[in-house]
Amino acid sequence: MTRTRVALDSCLSERLVEALNSLYGHQGFEFLHVSKFVPAKTRDEHWADVYATFNGKIVISGDCKIAYRPHEAVAFIDNGFVCFFPEKGWGQLRGHEQAAILIHQWPRMVQWVRENNAPCCWRFDFAGKSGGIRLSDEPFQRLEIPEEVLETTPRRLAKRS
Repeated sequence: MTRTRVALDSCLSERLVEALNSLYGHQGFEFLHVSKFVPAKTRDEHWADVYATFNGKIVISGDCKIAYRPHEAVAFIDNGFVCFFPEKGWGQLRGHEQAAILIHQWPRMVQWVRENNAPCCWRFDFAGKSGGIRLSDEPFQRLEIPEEVLETTPRRLAKRS
């Protein structure tokens, strides 16, 4: 059986890998933590390139600030990934709260990937804050990256040279 690789970004706990593999690995998914294939503190655009060599397909990040640094998201799109990023406030949640949200969202993410397979970055919502979260089924929101940002990123300019 071909397994679909799913990377968890360094800002997510490595313990989530075991939980997600236990719950969803039998469905053909292999969850990997970024720390297994690149050193700590590796920039997003660099680990995205490495992950592509592992035939990676899906990325789940805890970096809710990616929308403010869309030039970094270009690396995910250029490598053909479908990515999911939380809305703001994620970093204030406790580990078990983040785990609950990801376990709740995963079946929706799988469905989303099947229906929207093109490389793209999506935002997922959760309601509340630490100590009072509510699981949300709000539709994923596309991370809109202005065309001028896409075309003027250093990685795309370098490919043209």
